[in-house]
Amino acid sequence: MSSVKKCKNCNKENEKSAKTCAGCGAKQKNTGKTIAIVAAIVVVLTIAVSSNGNKKDKIDNSGAASASASSAPTAGDDPSSQSSSSSSSSSEESVKVGGSYEGNGLKFTVNAADTAFVVPDDTYGMYKLDSGLHYVKVDFTFENTGSSGDKYVSIYDFKCYADDSACEQKFVNSVTGDFMNTQLSPGRNKSFSTLYAVPDGAKKIELEYTSNVWTNKKIRIDLQ
Repeated sequence: MSSVKKCKNCNKENEKSAKTCAGCGAKQKNTGKTIAIVAAIVVVLTIAVSSNGNKKDKIDNSGAASASASSAPTAGDDPSSQSSSSSSSSSEESVKVGGSYEGNGLKFTVNAADTAFVVPDDTYGMYKLDSGLHYVKVDFTFENTGSSGDKYVSIYDFKCYADDSACEQKFVNSVTGDFMNTQLSPGRNKSFSTLYAVPDGAKKIELEYTSNVWTNKKIRIDLQ
């Protein structure tokens, strides 16, 4: 590797370490050193961001076995096909009913799921769905497990899919109350319910949660 570099002002060769040109006196940029420093900074920042993103990033399905039994099958479903669908969709990135996910200082737990939910006391039919649809209700608890900074929580943090097709989220005041979103300070928690309109006979029902907006990492919640 050459130990000299040409001056961009007069084209005279100088030592790479030279701060000024021996010919014209123009200042010389030590580009090699600058690039090395920038590269080192990028590496350090990448490691720091990666480490921070993976800190306490975990899925815990230890409580899912007993809780999953409370999830009612959708009308018209074959129990054998339901079991097969749930089994095939499981993975390390999947949270079960009764399980939890923790990452970036925020933890959510899927307390319960009713895949054949009926809105109570709907005397006037205000919450009646179109033919061929039924409600799915999911109960969550969010907790800010970080040591500093508020965390944003919303009933719209999840997207629902039935057999890989997007389902519409429904707002039913008698079920969800007035809660829409909030900022949780460290150590605080909030429990709430979400409702979705799902086609009758759907074999696979999932929710999708974006755990990191920068990497677009998705966490799946298996409901059926």
